Amino acid sequence: MAASSPTDRIRPRQSVLTRREVDEILGPPRPLLTQLQVAEILGYTTRTVRTLAARGELRRVVLGGRSTRYRAEDVEDLIERRTQPHNDDRTAANGPVEKERDDGAQLTD
Repeated sequence: MAASSPTDRIRPRQSVLTRREVDEILGPPRPLLTQLQVAEILGYTTRTVRTLAARGELRRVVLGGRSTRYRAEDVEDLIERRTQPHNDDRTAANGPVEKERDDGAQLTD
């Protein structure tokens, strides 16, 4: 009988998590977006998308080589960060602005 080597006793690794368990942990899978898709969503060129990613303003997923994708939630985060609050022209920093009616009476908003 031949002597067994240590590698003969190694069993193949079994999958630890099922697909359902992975979905419960991570949530349902969301597709990754291409550079062109992100550009279309944002109304930018693909060059601008690359620049945003290079500056670190937009996170990217590098799949290897030149394959880069973007998570939808990262695009949504960029939109939220760049969304300016609505500035109502009628409201001054010190309170409501008084306006005068056509008949001379004062109005307060």
